[in-house]
Amino acid sequence: FGPSGQHIATANRDGTITLWDWNGVQLTASHTWTASESQHVWGLDFSADGTRLVSGERQASRVKVWDVATQEELATLDSEDSAIWLACSPSREEVALFTVLHGIRLWRYGGAEEGLSIKVLNSDTGVRFSPDGRKIIASSVGVATGPAVVLDATSGEETLRIEGDLRSASWSADAHYIVAGAENEVRVYESATGNSIQTFASESDLMTATLGHSASRLVSVFNDNSIRSWNLQSNQQISAFPVDSEAGGFIVAVNISSDAERVANVFHGTYAIDIWDVRSQKRVRSIKVPGYQVRSLVFANSGSLIYAGGYGGRLVGLDIDLGRETKRFTGHEGRIFAIAVAPNEKQIVSGDNSGRVIIWDVASEQPLVTLTAATQSVTSVDWSVDGRHIVAG
Repeated sequence: FGPSGQHIATANRDGTITLWDWNGVQLTASHTWTASESQHVWGLDFSADGTRLVSGERQASRVKVWDVATQEELATLDSEDSAIWLACSPSREEVALFTVLHGIRLWRYGGAEEGLSIKVLNSDTGVRFSPDGRKIIASSVGVATGPAVVLDATSGEETLRIEGDLRSASWSADAHYIVAGAENEVRVYESATGNSIQTFASESDLMTATLGHSASRLVSVFNDNSIRSWNLQSNQQISAFPVDSEAGGFIVAVNISSDAERVANVFHGTYAIDIWDVRSQKRVRSIKVPGYQVRSLVFANSGSLIYAGGYGGRLVGLDIDLGRETKRFTGHEGRIFAIAVAPNEKQIVSGDNSGRVIIWDVASEQPLVTLTAATQSVTSVDWSVDGRHIVAG
């Protein structure tokens, strides 16, 4: 995916790269160009602004940087071996790449390699930049396991090694913690020291995990199609429920109430809003909104009310206990991807894919302020603690 979510790039076995337009419903081929005469393009990553695309070639042992708009080749690096994994830095024109023979290297777009950082971990090594772009974590993915290694993204020097049979290591939002999967476990480490601060047992292996901004809740997705969350301080499991529906779709929206008593999710295909009780881990309500594709959810009133937005600019308030719509806010034209409730719960703010942000009065259901935030989709909104400011991304 490109960073805007509106483009997808695929690496093809015939040596081409295809750029696709994605509107959330249909996938349309935009451009296809030849990236490698030797065929087999392995690995793609977009730059943080979505203007460049980096590709790796298995047989030709090259890494290339492309201009997404023109498909022009901007830079080429002879990696001397197949680039199994690669990743773009979020803060610099730099690529981290992993090859079997040479381990991890850092490459500036000008072609200057910044040294061999570590020896080979194994053939299934993934690399991820920290949120500030200053560090890289290398870990095993897929079937293989091994240690997780933290590197300085400027010098390439190893700054931390977390031993163990680990896989799928990632950063917390503030880079203070590292989350990694082990056999039937999820482990949380301090990124400064590598000390293990928490271990959570599971019935399946980890696919991916995210630690929230407050570092109090760990949300994980497992390869047995379940979503589980834990309280990091108490080491207690908050919720565990299967990711399935009658239509066999996938989750497109999920939210947890402020008291952590309820979870809401929406599956692609049915688009019904399922409400789960955390204590009983049972579905207590399924609210169907006919002909409406929900893409964003947020709880209010400690979990008794939920706001839902989606395609067609439709934004509604739903009473969970009554199981029906009680509020409707009219003003958006595009897809609503983000909703947030003010601290006093008298206003809500929403953002759509046209860049429009609207602050609403809940009682009257009327818009108070309409802003044009950007020319691209607004995918995240939030209120300041005092309710005087909003932020939109």
